[in-house]
Amino acid sequence: MSKGGDDMVVNIAESPTGAVKPPGAPAAAPASAGARAKEWLSKPRNKWIAGGSLAALLLIPAVVVPAVVVTQKNNAKKSTRLPDWGGYGGSGNKAVYLDPLGNPDSGVTGGMSDYKLPPGMKIPNFGSLAETNATIKVPKGQRKRRVGAGQLPVFGSEEVSPFVRVEGAQFDKDCRPYYPTGFNAFELFILAAQGNKDAVDEAFKQAQIMGMTAARTWAHSINQMLPFQTSPGEYDPKGLAALDYVLDSASRHGIQLVLSFVDNWKYYNGIAQFVDWCGPGRTMGRPTDAGGDTDDSKWGPDQKRYEAGRHSLFFSEPKCQDMFQNHMKFIVNRKNSVNGRVYKSDPTILAWNLVNEPRCEVWVTPDCPAKLNAWFSKMAKFLKAEDPNHLVSSGSEGFFGDSDPSWLGKNPGAWSTQTGQDFLANTADMDFAVAHAWPDNWMISQESQGGFLQQWLKSHLDAAKSIGKPLLFEEFGKRLDNPDSASDATTLRDPVYRATYSAIETAVENSEPLLGSMYWKWAFPGNFQGGGKGPYGVMPSDSTMKVIRDHSAKMFKLKDSVPPRPSCIAAPGPAANAPGALGAWFGAAGYTCTNDPQAAMAWTVLFGPDADPTAKAADFGFPAASLDRAKALNVGAKQVFPTQKACCAPQTGAFAQGCSSS
Repeated sequence: MSKGGDDMVVNIAESPTGAVKPPGAPAAAPASAGARAKEWLSKPRNKWIAGGSLAALLLIPAVVVPAVVVTQKNNAKKSTRLPDWGGYGGSGNKAVYLDPLGNPDSGVTGGMSDYKLPPGMKIPNFGSLAETNATIKVPKGQRKRRVGAGQLPVFGSEEVSPFVRVEGAQFDKDCRPYYPTGFNAFELFILAAQGNKDAVDEAFKQAQIMGMTAARTWAHSINQMLPFQTSPGEYDPKGLAALDYVLDSASRHGIQLVLSFVDNWKYYNGIAQFVDWCGPGRTMGRPTDAGGDTDDSKWGPDQKRYEAGRHSLFFSEPKCQDMFQNHMKFIVNRKNSVNGRVYKSDPTILAWNLVNEPRCEVWVTPDCPAKLNAWFSKMAKFLKAEDPNHLVSSGSEGFFGDSDPSWLGKNPGAWSTQTGQDFLANTADMDFAVAHAWPDNWMISQESQGGFLQQWLKSHLDAAKSIGKPLLFEEFGKRLDNPDSASDATTLRDPVYRATYSAIETAVENSEPLLGSMYWKWAFPGNFQGGGKGPYGVMPSDSTMKVIRDHSAKMFKLKDSVPPRPSCIAAPGPAANAPGALGAWFGAAGYTCTNDPQAAMAWTVLFGPDADPTAKAADFGFPAASLDRAKALNVGAKQVFPTQKACCAPQTGAFAQGCSSS
């Protein structure tokens, strides 16, 4: 997207151009389609609840199963050989997994010496980030710290925070822009709890090597066998210890986490269980299938109405609000059993989601939008007071509501307004805005998905700018009805990922407030809850991982294209080279790294977002080498690192093999 506000261009070859008409409510299915519709509703990630059976309830008094509107033309018998990205011993074109992650004796140190990866967990050899030839345009968003002609910032005048901050329309880490790029993986704590800690380590290790910097997972359980909270205020040490390990592993591998406190969809430790604890006693029994994703295809209309009404109590009942606040307080004050860090003091945490994809159904509770918005405001303020170090976000999908009706046409359908969400109003007390995109689940036809994706990204970017908030695209995915088909991954999923990433890269390079993205989801082979690919999972050996890696490498280079602010860097001298001190480190001769604070100063006053356009190099007398480095940074021809450790890191630093030890 250009700074002038031109339309964001997202090209997908098989998608039509032009405006996208949101789909209408699903039509009632004929009797012959009942089995197909029932199967469709039973698939994972049932985020279409308000657009499927709910829409039918709104249209007619009887329960009618919606017709299947999302189809894919699979060529299951057609085999497509994956490109040769490098050796990853013996995986071939397709792998069969038989309990490959069993490793019950794994310790907490994270060592990989005795761990044998299943074929699908092995990343192809894409090469090191240091050798990536990604073409970048250096982003120069305004920081509003104007430097006048002939004036210099003062070295070391700004306190450096170890936590990610919001600086204007950007995330700020190490006193420079930060673009979280990564994945969703709710299975991480399950793996750790079942003794598969090495699989957690390997996922973070591989993500780091590819240039990913962030991941999103749960600070709550979804598994009745591994509950975090067994009853109000009572917590299970095994589940929490597993989360401790996930946090520690992420820290060791340079990955920052977005953590959600509660889930809208799952029963165990989710909203429905909270209401069973804090709300009035049930007058209708809980359906036996409610332990998985919300699936009301077997419920009668009375059960649907009853469950939706109880669900809304989570957002309005004082006892429920108190219980949830106590839960948040417990989590943020937990001391990690692996590394001893208190969660609210751990910079590994990028941000909190209050809830994963909240819904409060308007068709049962008409004042749901007001209740949900008041809940967001109250919980955000409480959490920020309890944990002032970390950013807070809603966790919502991002449907537009009635607070500004001009945005309603951007929703995927009229059903979206029945969810109680209101993107603009719900974001008011958050540190940044979030959006999710599920065109398959939201009943967008295959041929319209490219245009819808274009509209969804642009509308949320424009809306975020209108309220002065940066935007994180924290969930997106592409469903494959035949997830084991290499051809489907290449022809159906890869183009959607490329289009999404292209839009994000363009926005970041043009200094728009689109911060980054996390795809759904990293797939782990194995026999456990969430194991296997599922319709959205991406195995490291899938063709889509090459698309992800190319984007991650580019975003990694964008991150390292801008030096820290000089006000955060110690003045040239012994203090500047102290271990861990923030600096401007560049690769140098002999596989070494050198700290050049003057290069950061030169870039800032001559080329950076705060530079005075009348400033000239002659006004400052910078050393020639420093000025050359600043000029190279300005055209994206050089990388700069905040610490010597980062500069010398193998694979991700200045040199593929790391710095010379001599």
